[in-house]
Amino acid sequence: MKKASVWILLLLPTFAYGQESLKIRESTKGNFVATLNSSRELSIEESQSRVLAQAAQFCGELIPQLGRYKFNLSKPTSVAQQSNEKFEFNQDFTCQDHASVEPSDIHPTSISDAEKKRVVDLATSETRKIISASNATTYEAFHKYFSATLSSMFPLEEWIDHQTTLHSNAGAMKPDPLLKVTTYLDPQNAPGPGLYIAVDFQVSYDRAPFRCGYLIWLFDQQANLSVLRIEDGIIYSKVASGMTKEALEQTKQQYRCFAP
Repeated sequence: MKKASVWILLLLPTFAYGQESLKIRESTKGNFVATLNSSRELSIEESQSRVLAQAAQFCGELIPQLGRYKFNLSKPTSVAQQSNEKFEFNQDFTCQDHASVEPSDIHPTSISDAEKKRVVDLATSETRKIISASNATTYEAFHKYFSATLSSMFPLEEWIDHQTTLHSNAGAMKPDPLLKVTTYLDPQNAPGPGLYIAVDFQVSYDRAPFRCGYLIWLFDQQANLSVLRIEDGIIYSKVASGMTKEALEQTKQQYRCFAP
């Protein structure tokens, strides 16, 4: 069977949903991993919806905060093996206390056009740099942008190892990465006020036809710039060669690729 994968103890409850099961375990103190197994492929949205429902129950009065995720899909190579399809989705999460800032203390973010441009340009250039980089020094420097929650879910050594392995397996990058930038000022349902910058990216390598994902940056009201979230999916050539055109396109959609 062909296997596609993405690049992210104390045993806790198991939940079953027909041909699906979900287990939660504590990876490190205060950090949890929900593992969802299914007999069919699920979209990222479907998977996270199932995880979030059980994470909310697990966290009780606290609020589940989703972090990075990864999934593995084993597809049969013949019609006779269709019942052997296996999908595994792993989602990191923490249980956070309610927002420490009372609504009455929140005021709209004020930022000049010049300052906004400076911050957006910085977030964009730093995203381009980390996507293009292939050395540990750059990986370590970028890790300093991680929020406390993201850093706890993705410690420095693990981050460096992951990036080093990715670039080693993918080979040389072909064109410069394609970037798409979207900004939001004090969006509803955000963890706090500020300027949020979503930078979607897409790039290809000698041994990987596409790598897609996005970073969420926050420039808060204390003028701190940090990375809150990273979604990063890559398909290597060996895996892509065993996928149908339809399966490859579906995977690109799941990874949020925005260019042909």
